[in-house]
Amino acid sequence: LQQKSLKLKPKPNLRQLKKHRQKNLRMRS
Repeated sequence: LQQKSLKLKPKPNLRQLKKHRQKNLRMRS
């Protein structure tokens, strides 16, 4: 579900998405 919404989000949000992904990765590891 997250991946789908990410693709739907506009490009400008891609930057925020990348930041969010890094945060999620850090929390997971």
